[in-house]
Amino acid sequence: MLRAAVMVPALALVLVALNRTDAHAYIDPNTGGYVFQVLFPIISAIAAGFVFCRDGIVKLVRKIFRRPDDN
Repeated sequence: MLRAAVMVPALALVLVALNRTDAHAYIDPNTGGYVFQVLFPIISAIAAGFVFCRDGIVKLVRKIFRRPDDN
């Protein structure tokens, strides 16, 4: 089940990446600056939270994906 949960989004990402068409899009410089001002603090906060909680996250991931004991 977990494998399918990973494979479906990966396949969708590959299909989107391979479907290359012209965007015909324009972003106003003022809008681009605003988007950057909004997204940069959010991404920075997520990165800082990950660094702050890195040990706990690594332990949790290792606990979830650990190999079963051979005993």
